[in-house]
Amino acid sequence: AEPNVFNSSIAELESFSELRDFYSMTECELRMLAFLVCCFKIDYFGDLCEAAYFNKPRRYKTDFIASALRIPPVEVVGALKSLKRKGIIECGGRLLPEIDDDVENYIFSYDGGGFAERFSSVLRPAKTFALSSFEIDPADINIVSRLLASGRGAHILLYGRAGCGKTEFAKSAAVSVGRKIFVPTRNESEKKSLNLVGIKSAVFASTNSKGIVLVDEA
Repeated sequence: AEPNVFNSSIAELESFSELRDFYSMTECELRMLAFLVCCFKIDYFGDLCEAAYFNKPRRYKTDFIASALRIPPVEVVGALKSLKRKGIIECGGRLLPEIDDDVENYIFSYDGGGFAERFSSVLRPAKTFALSSFEIDPADINIVSRLLASGRGAHILLYGRAGCGKTEFAKSAAVSVGRKIFVPTRNESEKKSLNLVGIKSAVFASTNSKGIVLVDEA
């Protein structure tokens, strides 16, 4: 198919559109991702591609992909590097990089929901506490409150022994200045551990709502 037809077909897939917006992907990166999806999910297509550049120099593989996507080889290299940097693909033992599990699952189980919403959620505390009730210097409380209220990007690290109230203070501080709290969704397959996609999703979702991201014990 002509390149513009290929681009139009990808653009019509809402899951790819969501990924493009979330990761700020270029058209070249989007086409590269679509190519990898086809390689891994359409057996005969993947076998055909691997047979074409198996035991061939790396440059041959790059030229093959460039020819298939009808883009310059330098753009293939650039797209792969960018996709790796963004965490969309991973280096594996195969001839081509593997697609991140969360990205792959989103594409093939797309239900109409946004990518950020799939891996993050809004936390609505059932109860919060007066900031003065915490054993924290009032000057430090004032600094945190001003940073949260300003709406400017800031990273605040709370440290202390387990159970001293760090999480409850963070929730209470956010609520006190009227900010929504976004939290990454825990990955069930990784024993509820946090992952980069979840954190990025929470950041992405919070940006449009001027909320804050609470990363607890990352």
